[in-house]
Amino acid sequence: MPCFRRPAPPGEKYASDGHLDEATDSFSQALSMWRGKPFSELDSPHLSASSDFWQELHISTLEAFMDVQLRRGRHQEVIADLRKLTRQYELREAFFAQLMVALYRSFRTSEALMVFDDLRSRLLDTLGTDPAPDLQLLRLRILRQEPDPPLSWAACTR
Repeated sequence: MPCFRRPAPPGEKYASDGHLDEATDSFSQALSMWRGKPFSELDSPHLSASSDFWQELHISTLEAFMDVQLRRGRHQEVIADLRKLTRQYELREAFFAQLMVALYRSFRTSEALMVFDDLRSRLLDTLGTDPAPDLQLLRLRILRQEPDPPLSWAACTR
């Protein structure tokens, strides 16, 4: 597990410095080390907490990787992966925002708006709440057909 953690921080540093190729390489290396849910074959409360930590680190790395791909202009290339991630992590709003951006930037505005509507319905049905304000703002920017909505979820929150 410690191997997985090392490449993510350099990836974040590369991304924040605008070195997107290096960030991609770093995140790809980290993600290639992932082998599924940690400690899944062991039954221990201590290991369960540790497993949750590693799972969250993995998901955060996936989010950061997808942000970098969007910043690199690989909108069409990440749509299938983002659709899979939104199915796998049904309440993780960052993946939905990234999918909306990827679709919008691929000139698929209607589909981007449908992603928001599907998430809103899911959130209302399961939790009785609406999507986060940043996601609602992204929807409005898409509805207004702004020429330059945020490229990534991280940009939505600034």
